[in-house]
Amino acid sequence: MLAMLSSMNIGGGRLSLINDIQRLARNQCATFNAATDSDCLRDCQCIYFRAEGGRCSYFENCVLAGNEALHARYWNALGNTDVSADYCVNCREPYERKSNQRYCTDCGKKIAHEKKKKRDREYRARKRAENRRFAP
Repeated sequence: MLAMLSSMNIGGGRLSLINDIQRLARNQCATFNAATDSDCLRDCQCIYFRAEGGRCSYFENCVLAGNEALHARYWNALGNTDVSADYCVNCREPYERKSNQRYCTDCGKKIAHEKKKKRDREYRARKRAENRRFAP
């Protein structure tokens, strides 16, 4: 499974997806043994930290389901198109759409800031032009 994921280039990159899965397993999975940093409490190495990979039904159904964006990236990387996700126009990462939005939360904040800066520049330019026109 990890070998298949590592050969794909999804969104932010192939290692990004693997690292995000490992981070989620390390921080959220109840069967992950934090003392060994790669073992599962089922007396084996965690599937997502093995070179040959594999799949863990507990992780997929209980842990991964809580993270919508990573859930969509994971299943889309495996070729399951049944998982619907909207993709950010800017960064192409999947995100959970809350309304009529085009960007993920991070990109939305950046884009809104850039648009505000542009509006402010245009406003100041208009005001300068008006002041020059009325100045004696």
